[in-house]
Amino acid sequence: MPVAASREPVVRLLPEFSCALPEGPDALSGAARRLVARLALDSAPLTRRAVETGFWPDAEPVTASRRLSRLLWRIRTRTGDTLVAVDGDRIGLAGGVTVDYRTAQAVVHAVIVLGRARPQEVGPAALGLLGTELLRDVTDEPVRRERDRWDRQRLLALETVAAAALEAGDARDALEIGLAAAEVDGLAERPHQLMCSAHAALGDTVAARRVYLAYEARVRRSLGMAPSRAFRDLVRG
Repeated sequence: MPVAASREPVVRLLPEFSCALPEGPDALSGAARRLVARLALDSAPLTRRAVETGFWPDAEPVTASRRLSRLLWRIRTRTGDTLVAVDGDRIGLAGGVTVDYRTAQAVVHAVIVLGRARPQEVGPAALGLLGTELLRDVTDEPVRRERDRWDRQRLLALETVAAAALEAGDARDALEIGLAAAEVDGLAERPHQLMCSAHAALGDTVAARRVYLAYEARVRRSLGMAPSRAFRDLVRG
């Protein structure tokens, strides 16, 4: 049975770009996809000049302006007014567009700023967003910077949720969420501490020791450093 098309466009950046349009399958390609992805990364519209210099840094201003106008025209012919909105010098996504990355940012805010950190408050769908890379195959510098920022944010959020689960006595949830945090950054110590504590809470001291030893070997090999005294004491304790 065919899947009904969404009434409003949905742009996904996690883990890679896709765009579901009311008209049916994604009709965008090439530079149009890149522009929509760039607009989806920012909550505020961009100036035409910012887009032009980002997309065609070596082109003359007049040439870059013409290229952007043609690109916007191609998007408009395929999607009408449903996807991209142009307001004078500003370009952004249309008001009805849903972006999964913006939803994920709201999850981070709820966990870190509002303190809604218990797994039951966050929910599995939101945890899934926190465990997902941003535009993993895109190498553009602005995207790489945003990806690094996202990784820092989601690492902190996952650590916070794992710690809340552990404090609430939900060791299995803490272990699973701590593992997701460790997958964001294999050299971050806090997720491994949380996993060790969760294993210990479950009575599996052997597994806790294995987590510590694997982490110790990794940081010595990669950084020439040892885990912190607090982590060593946690395992010994």
